[in-house]
Amino acid sequence: MTVSDVSTTAAATSDEPVSSAGELVTHQLAPGMFGHLDEPGPHHAFSERFVVRGWALSQSGGGQITVVVRVDGTEVERVPADLVRADVGAAFATIDQSHRAGFSAQVEHARLNPTDQYRVEVEAIGPEGSASLADFVVTWIPPASVHHARGDYRVVWDSVATNLGDARVSVCGSPDDDEWERTGQVSAATIAQVTSMTVNDRVLEIGCGAGRVGLHLAPVCREWVGADVSANMLDFARQSLADSGLLNVAFQQLQGSDLRAFADATFDVVYCTAVFMHLDEWDRFRYVTEMFRVLKPGGHVYYDNMSLVGEEGWALFLELANYDPVKRPPNISKTSTPTELRWYGERAGFVDLDVSLGPLWITVTAVKPR
Repeated sequence: MTVSDVSTTAAATSDEPVSSAGELVTHQLAPGMFGHLDEPGPHHAFSERFVVRGWALSQSGGGQITVVVRVDGTEVERVPADLVRADVGAAFATIDQSHRAGFSAQVEHARLNPTDQYRVEVEAIGPEGSASLADFVVTWIPPASVHHARGDYRVVWDSVATNLGDARVSVCGSPDDDEWERTGQVSAATIAQVTSMTVNDRVLEIGCGAGRVGLHLAPVCREWVGADVSANMLDFARQSLADSGLLNVAFQQLQGSDLRAFADATFDVVYCTAVFMHLDEWDRFRYVTEMFRVLKPGGHVYYDNMSLVGEEGWALFLELANYDPVKRPPNISKTSTPTELRWYGERAGFVDLDVSLGPLWITVTAVKPR
C-alpha cells in the first residue's frame, strides 16, 4: 500500500498537520506512519500526573505501533497504540484494523526527579521503523498551589476516586453498601423501563463511575459498555462487574466531552445518569449530540440532571450557594431547567422527547429518527 491509497481526508503528505472542521488532525511521522498527539498541549502544567494521549498508525495495520514516552531522556512509559479510535478508523478506512490506533499513558510526578520543568519526548515504533511523535516541555506546579479546573474532568474525578469509599461518596453521597445497591437498582429499573431496553440491545453508559447502575443493567441486555473519564472509576467498575461474573461487558475511558472511541450508529440504547450536574453546560450539549451520533436509527436515549425549579433541587442550589466562590469544589453539582435539557435534545436532532420534572430530578427520554 502506498500513501496515496490512504484516505485523503486525513492523511498528510508531509510533516505538516491536516486540520479542518470535522476532520482528523494528522501528521505523517515517517513513510508509512501517521499519528497525532492530542494531549498535553503547549505549555502544559501539572501537579500529580499528566496524560500523554493520541494515536499512531502504521500502513501495515492498526495495533502494530508501540509508543515510548521519555522524560528528560529516561523512558517512563511504553504502551501499545491499540486503543479504539473510531475517528481514525473512519479516516483511514483502507488500512486493516485502523480503528485500533489510540494510546494513553499516565506519567506520575512521584516517579520523576524533582525539578520545575521536564522535557517529554514521545516516539512511535512500528514495522516501518521509528519516528518522533512529539517533543515538548511540561511544568510542575506544587500540589498546594493547585485548584483543579472544573473542566479538567479526568484529573478531578481521579482525585475524588482514589479509593472505593470515596468513589461511592462522590457518586451517590454514601459509601454504604446497601445505599449503593438500592440506588443502583432503582436507577437501572427506571432506565430500562423508559428506554424500552431489551435483551438484544447493545447499551452504552456515559459516566459509568464505579458500576453502580451498570451492575444491574448488564444482566438484562446483550452487551453493556461502561465509559468514564476517570481511570480510577473504571478500575472499580471492572472489578465490581467481574466479581458478579458478568461477561457481556466492556469499558472505555473518555476524554471529557466526546465519544470519539465509538463509531456512528452502534448502540441501541445510550444513557447518562447523575453526570450532567458535574459538567459545564457546553459539555452537556456536546455529550447529547454525541449520544445522537452513536445511536442506531430508532435507538433510545436517556439523560438527567438535578432540577433548579424543583423544591429539593432549589434547596440544594441555595445550600451550595453558601460556598466561598474561591473554595467551590471543581465537581460541585450544578442544576438544570427542563427547558435547557429539552433544548439540547431538540437541537441534537432527537424526536419524541419526553421531559419529566420531579422534586429533585429532571429526566429526558427521546428517540433517534429512523
